Amino acid sequence: MDESEAGGSGNVREVEEESSCCMMRFLHYTVVPLLLMLTTPNFSVLLAGYVGHYHSDYQQALGDGLSKFFWTSWGAAGVGDWETWSFLLVFSIYGLLSQLVLGGEEYTGPATKSGHVPRYRHSGFRYFLLTAVIMAVLVGSDAFSGWYWYNKLPRFAGALNLYGFVFCIFLYVKGRLSPSPGECGSSGNFIFDYYWGLELYPRMLGNRIDLKMATNNRFGMMMWALVVWVCWKAQVEHSGWNWAMATSAVLQTIYIGKFYWWEDGYMNSIDIIMDRAGYYICWGCIVFVPIFYTSTSLYLTERSPDMPLWGAILILTAGLAMVGLNYWADQQRREARKTNGDCTIWFRKPTVVVAKYSTQDGEAKESLLLASGFWGLSRHINYLFEVLAAFCWELPSLFFSIIPYLYVMFLMVLLLHRSHRDELKCKQKYGKHWDEYCRVSRYRIVPFVF
Repeated sequence: MDESEAGGSGNVREVEEESSCCMMRFLHYTVVPLLLMLTTPNFSVLLAGYVGHYHSDYQQALGDGLSKFFWTSWGAAGVGDWETWSFLLVFSIYGLLSQLVLGGEEYTGPATKSGHVPRYRHSGFRYFLLTAVIMAVLVGSDAFSGWYWYNKLPRFAGALNLYGFVFCIFLYVKGRLSPSPGECGSSGNFIFDYYWGLELYPRMLGNRIDLKMATNNRFGMMMWALVVWVCWKAQVEHSGWNWAMATSAVLQTIYIGKFYWWEDGYMNSIDIIMDRAGYYICWGCIVFVPIFYTSTSLYLTERSPDMPLWGAILILTAGLAMVGLNYWADQQRREARKTNGDCTIWFRKPTVVVAKYSTQDGEAKESLLLASGFWGLSRHINYLFEVLAAFCWELPSLFFSIIPYLYVMFLMVLLLHRSHRDELKCKQKYGKHWDEYCRVSRYRIVPFVF
């Protein structure tokens, strides 16, 4: 082969590699975001339509055919009505105001690569308790009809979709015109920027209102609780007291209450420190959480199986244990970091890996990686407890349908993907120290298995 042939062959390979890279970039930044933004709104409306229009009658829904089911669901959803929009307006303002008036001790999130340190206040659990009291008064009143609001879920799903899309447009425009301190940047692709977001920590009113906290914590998670409570009351109004529904609703309420008690931990999680404020996380919290995460309660409202008290007690005990173990694991890691490893975990001094790294400006820092207690069993042991807790509040549905178990199946995929992202982030950040940590804590999620 002469030199010209060799050079030609090299050029061909370079062109092929560049073409392959462009194709992967097109898929990652355009095709996948578009696909998700087209399918997830439809899925949420179909789920609400299945519950609110067909009253969980899957035989009628399937008998009508997919096309009719699709158009009937969207027809029932529309864009909401004056009651749903009035509620969304009041609830959104209520959530924003909670960041301003409920106070709480200040805490910080992790510093960004540019050195920006986000600041928050411990107001989450106060917000949860206040909202729970208000809802308890409403639900306990004969004037409040859970069945009425349960049947408005299709319109609610339609309104939430429109609200979520418009809010994400607002986030995009804000990121372009008035970005907040912290990381902000564009990929150069409008579709991906809208989907992923521009700002990591978008703020309003002189940085006093954090918009990620507003959508994720004050809106999405609390709306999850509200839908569960409305469905619980609707079920009692429809068919009387049922231990299956009661068990599921209580476990979900306790789990959500634990989330708010541990809100500062969530604000230091991968959702907050890596995911920018766009469709992916904000639309997801505005729409997907209230409609999809509540699928078990939506199903049980009209199809709660008979369950003896002893069965409810067993499931409730197992679910409480999973929520408790999840919290305990998080507390072990927090205590180790707070005391710099000078503490006792499971009656002995913990094994830790001191991981050193450098910031963007070259400043040397270090983190403490706990490899004892639960975290010696696996590096993401909390994910295992989350999946098991979700399975426990879905178990009262028994096994007559796949609908009540959609959330736990989704959660397993979500947490598996999240663990992969977290492993890559930590490997890039800590290098050889992360390799050392993986040698000590060998398993990713399930001890002795994976």
